[in-house]
Amino acid sequence: MIRQVHLLRRGWPDKSIDLLIRALILQIDDARLAWRQWTHDFDFNRVSWYETRILSAISTRMEELEPRSPLRPRIDGLARAHWTRTQLTLGETNGAIDLLARAGIACMLIKGAAYYAEGLGAATRRVLSDIDILVRPNTPPERSRR
Repeated sequence: MIRQVHLLRRGWPDKSIDLLIRALILQIDDARLAWRQWTHDFDFNRVSWYETRILSAISTRMEELEPRSPLRPRIDGLARAHWTRTQLTLGETNGAIDLLARAGIACMLIKGAAYYAEGLGAATRRVLSDIDILVRPNTPPERSRR
């Protein structure tokens, strides 16, 4: 039983991540409380990569959370940097996708790349550091039935 509880706790986000997620997804009054607690308890200069990813998404909500926050320009900068990184990643992948298409290899973008391909990615400020492509395996030609 103790081992199960330990494993469950490891899967739960730490306090910083939990507060940032709350600031991102809760109704505005509760989100503001979570944001105030995060800014009180944590140092923006010491955030982890995972926290910067959530902060980037929070940039779209800063007008509601704390419009005059001294962190707002830095959070907006994170969002722009993540957007730029995503655009570079997408650009680097175009050649590979074109090669697959010219070779007649059926493929499709999945996960985060699919959102961007459908025009949904930019609105969410999602960080895309790699592209997942599903490639259809070769299938043998159908045999004639006699």
